[in-house]
Amino acid sequence: MVAVGFSLLAILVAVGTMVRTRGLKEKAVTNIQSMLEEHQEILELELEETLSEASAIEERIDKAGKRTERLDRLFRQRAEMAKRMHDDVKTLSQNCQALQKRTVSARGGTSLY
Repeated sequence: MVAVGFSLLAILVAVGTMVRTRGLKEKAVTNIQSMLEEHQEILELELEETLSEASAIEERIDKAGKRTERLDRLFRQRAEMAKRMHDDVKTLSQNCQALQKRTVSARGGTSLY
């Protein structure tokens, strides 16, 4: 922290000396402006990269959401199909029991089972 303070102080002294010197004031301003322009360009590039990354992330989130919706729809369809199959098996079981009772009564009341 102290080293940073001394570095900043040295920079201020150097800039102050340059400002006091005739002709160097304009040069210092030009140098500072060019540094600011470079930093602005760098920040603009970083902003573009960040926006591009954010857009890519947003697209992946949208795709994941669509996949989730499709999976939810498939699970609901399969649950409905499983319920229908369960109901069909139950109906078949009841029909088999009724047929078995009719068969037993047609034989005169004796069952082979």
